[in-house]
Amino acid sequence: MIIRKLDYLKPTHDLPLFNLEIYKNKEIAIIYVENRGYVLFEKNNEEYKNVFFIKTNLVPAQFLVSDPAAHILNDKNEFIGIISLILDGIYDEKIKEYDKKHPEFVLLNLLDNLNEGNVKFISPDTELYNIVDDGFIRLEISILENKNLY
Repeated sequence: MIIRKLDYLKPTHDLPLFNLEIYKNKEIAIIYVENRGYVLFEKNNEEYKNVFFIKTNLVPAQFLVSDPAAHILNDKNEFIGIISLILDGIYDEKIKEYDKKHPEFVLLNLLDNLNEGNVKFISPDTELYNIVDDGFIRLEISILENKNLY
């Protein structure tokens, strides 16, 4: 029998959030959860879409170095792929290619603002905080279930 108390997964403080406007009131937002990872999502007014939970122990500053280690570069490329997916959902067919923001630029802008502290904080009494909390718990459970398959 394996017993695990999942209280350790619950964040214990306000979470930093940064929104970057992309196109026509649509934004990409990032939340950093220390020792857990990041949440990337599209925000259209107050609606959250395309929510991705990314498990990593890397802090924002580690992504911003000029010559990152191979494992950091791999994580960075995965972030860029996720941002590309979100951007594809934001841009419509009519927008010119030169008006689109490059996914790596978006990632660096998001991470730089997290690193610099240009964020607002979400508190435990908000709906978004509960979504993040629940999402990371589900991610951890999913990882634990998949480890038993090997």
